[in-house]
Amino acid sequence: MSRHLNPLPPNLVNESSRMTEAYQAMYIFENIIRHVIIMALEKKHSNDWWEKPNMVSDGIKRNVEGRKHDEKKNPWHTIRGDHNVFYADFKDLDRIVKTNINEFKDVFGDSEIQAEMRQLERSRNMISHDNFLSPREVERIKMHLKDLQKQLKLHTQEQ
Repeated sequence: MSRHLNPLPPNLVNESSRMTEAYQAMYIFENIIRHVIIMALEKKHSNDWWEKPNMVSDGIKRNVEGRKHDEKKNPWHTIRGDHNVFYADFKDLDRIVKTNINEFKDVFGDSEIQAEMRQLERSRNMISHDNFLSPREVERIKMHLKDLQKQLKLHTQEQ
């Protein structure tokens, strides 16, 4: 008895195009946040801010060290980045900003960056696990990215 496999959904290629847009916008958003965290905290607390007490929770530090340890087991693979913040989860970035909120007032001003990050976290996780987002969710990510870039006066090639 042979089994008949169902073909792939016909809209899979179209969905992948939309998800490419979502991934790109989320990648830029998340990495802008990482770089802003590094720049703002280095400016006020020097290059070793990660190691200073009360800047980053012990839980986040443990998770980061675990990821770095696991990464060393695969030395042929690309590393995440040259700073610990590149090993932190998206939700951890929000926690770092929250813990040091006074250090970011000059950067983000009245922007509701934490609320935006919490709004984007579910969509970000969907993208990271290769799930489909509705066109509305993709537009939401792109809107938050444009708002962040405008707030920080950053420009990309697409603007």
